[in-house]
Formats: sequence, structure tokens, C-alpha cells
Amino acid sequence: MVPKLMIATVGVGTYVFLDGRCISAGVTDLKYSALDEKEKLRPTLEMKIDVNNFSFKGGMSIEEFLKESAELKEMFQQPDQKKKELLESKEEV
Repeated sequence: MVPKLMIATVGVGTYVFLDGRCISAGVTDLKYSALDEKEKLRPTLEMKIDVNNFSFKGGMSIEEFLKESAELKEMFQQPDQKKKELLESKEEV
């Protein structure tokens, strides 16, 4: 099951996924609220979008993001020599 909305922050980058696709490109401001003004559960997403850069189709999937995140996590958990080897092999690609 793919979540309807997923917001992930990695370092200083924020990724926004809607219906399983990354829509971060073009999003210039984002506000999320779980409750409405009457304190009733009503998830709401308010976004400002630069339409010149925005696309529903161009972004990576949640699965691609999680795979890439796992690879980064693994790389930074390695001893220093192994990190250096992994970084060098990524640069060659």
C-alpha cells in the first residue's frame, strides 16, 4: 500500500510524495495540518508551486527514494576506508 502523502527530510532537502510520486520539484512553500479549524481530523496540504518547474510525472517513486536513502545510510555507516571506496565507485558511474 502506497501512502497518499509522505513528507521526508534528508539533510537540508525536503521531499514531498503525493500518491507515490515525488512532487518536490517546483514546490516553493508547504504547510501541512492534520486538524481543521474546528479541531476535527482533516489532513490538509497547502502548497505554493512554481509552475515552470512542477510536474506530477517527473519525480521519483517512493520505492526509488527509499532504496536511495538506504544506500546512503549504508554508505555512512561504513568504516572510513569503506566509505572512501563507496564514494569513489559512485563517482565513476
